[in-house]
Amino acid sequence: MKQGTFFRNLFKPRTVVGLQVTAAGLALVKVINTFKGPEIAEIRSRTLTGKEDTAEQLKAMFDNPGLKYDMLVTSIPSSLGSFRRIPVPFQKRRKLDKIIKYQLEPYLPLSIDDVVVDYLPGGNDGNAVAVGMEKAILRAHLDLLGNAGLEPDMVVVDDAAVFSLYGTLFRDDKKEQDPTAIVHFGEQFLGVQIASGHGVSFVRILPESEDVISAIRDTLNIYMLQEESHTPRNLLLMGTYPAQEELRKELENVTGINVKIWDPWNKCRVRSKELAKANPAHVAIPLGAALIPAIESARPFNFRKDEFSIESVVELKRKMGSLVVLLFFLGGLLTFHLYQKEHMQAQKYREVKKQVQTVFLSTFPETTRIVKGQELVQMKQKMREERIRLAWIKKGEQGDTVLAVLKELTKSMAQFSDLYLESFSLDGREVEIEGGAMNFETVDKLKAALQGSTMFTSVKLGGAKTTRQERKVKFLMKLEKK
Repeated sequence: MKQGTFFRNLFKPRTVVGLQVTAAGLALVKVINTFKGPEIAEIRSRTLTGKEDTAEQLKAMFDNPGLKYDMLVTSIPSSLGSFRRIPVPFQKRRKLDKIIKYQLEPYLPLSIDDVVVDYLPGGNDGNAVAVGMEKAILRAHLDLLGNAGLEPDMVVVDDAAVFSLYGTLFRDDKKEQDPTAIVHFGEQFLGVQIASGHGVSFVRILPESEDVISAIRDTLNIYMLQEESHTPRNLLLMGTYPAQEELRKELENVTGINVKIWDPWNKCRVRSKELAKANPAHVAIPLGAALIPAIESARPFNFRKDEFSIESVVELKRKMGSLVVLLFFLGGLLTFHLYQKEHMQAQKYREVKKQVQTVFLSTFPETTRIVKGQELVQMKQKMREERIRLAWIKKGEQGDTVLAVLKELTKSMAQFSDLYLESFSLDGREVEIEGGAMNFETVDKLKAALQGSTMFTSVKLGGAKTTRQERKVKFLMKLEKK
């Protein structure tokens, strides 16, 4: 088993019950999530004639014998919801969560405030199938379960359960990654869903019809008009319907698509042989509902939101248990990290210590004895002594000598080829220079250059005159150092 699969299974609810409530009957499937995958542990069902108290029948089905579980997922018939395929030009789920109800609002015959909206896991075609359910219907469903002493953790629609079942059983089957049409025969309705390994791209709910073949063919034609490049390769039939084999053959002839009667039991792990004999047509929806929490998705379909949201005690315990396991895991990682870091630091310390000794002896070869553990202290002391001994070099670099002043004067005078220096004197901060130039303009330029120097605070021209014999300008400048 892969490590990622192990941890995903570790944090899933251990036991989940999927429940379907219709006017014709009740059905539930208990699934246990093991490290090998989901396993069907128990199936219960009851037929209703309309005369019984549904809440009492529900209570009896759960109590005789007592049914234990961590999470309860119930399904509402898809015929009671509103489905709409909406273009979504982005892939961010959080953004879609915020706007999906308003995207669906123009297509609803009632106020959006009276509807709970969610969406099925989307494919990669840039669309999302939004599902709206009247709050009155959802409230009546929860009240019925409440009268039976039940509090579902999740409420879904049949088509969410259908995709959950399909996605779980065919998730690793590469042949089933292409679009597949799934026809679900529900109670007084017909559901047609186009799904793939990535998600649901199309759903159409039709009222019960005598001409089932035409209804399915027309629905597929509508989808293929919208998605010409994503023609379904297979069609799966599920649910309770008469003349299964005849219907399969006729659909195959009319649509030209490979049609199969879908038996989920073929790929399900069942705990006992008696359960394997059960009719999958009656429990496919509750089985799919029970598998929804096990789907490897960060966001399962759920109508329990807004005022219907719930945080069950079981869920809180599961989260606390997950948190404890996570803390132990993080504690182990931290301990290992600290141990590794301490080991590496000790190794680095030994290497640096050896390097310090090598540098110390190569820098100060006259050292005869190095105190163990005090190598760095000794080296700093030696360096401090050398700095004091060679301090005069630093002063020279900082410009405290005659050479520094001459260097600065030479730098300023080097740009004038007709300029020469005759005398130079330095008395404290005062500097005097005498020299000659070809004209007064050069003298003015020299003065400007010296004024731009960072070494002198003031530059004054003491005098300048022209000599008759040499026909040059003699000048005297007085400067003051900083």
